[in-house]
Amino acid sequence: AAEKAAVVAKAKAEAEAEAAKTKAAAEKKKQEAEAAAAAKAKAKAEAQAAAVKAAAEKKQEEEKAKKAYLDALKAQEELKEKRVRAKKEEAAVEEKWKKQAARQADDEKRARVAAAAVQEATAKATAKAKAEADAATAKAVAEKKKQEETAAAAAAATKAKATAEAEA
Repeated sequence: AAEKAAVVAKAKAEAEAEAAKTKAAAEKKKQEAEAAAAAKAKAKAEAQAAAVKAAAEKKQEEEKAKKAYLDALKAQEELKEKRVRAKKEEAAVEEKWKKQAARQADDEKRARVAAAAVQEATAKATAKAKAEADAATAKAVAEKKKQEETAAAAAAATKAKATAEAEA
């Protein structure tokens, strides 16, 4: 009976050891499966995070590109406006110069007309003065001649009278 009990005890111990072994193996397998699942979940989470980050970065890049494009458009518009303004200013300056040139031409024309008028007036005045001087000279000559003739006539009369008196 002791032998039988020993065999039973040994068998029981072996069975328990086997059970413990199996349990340990199952536990180990379970842990390994859990670890694998955790690793898989972690990898998935990391991949998702990376995807989100990449998407965010892509969006940021797109925003940057869009902003750069809009800035370039704005700069182009500003340049266009500047060109238009410059052209307008140029046209205005040209117009001003044209007007100034026209004014100058008018002024020169007026000055020429005025100079011609002055010259004409001067010529007329000179001619008039000369005519007047000539007339005065002629008058003076005539006056002198008249005086001389009168004096000569008076002298002749006096002489004739003297002769007549002497004869008488």
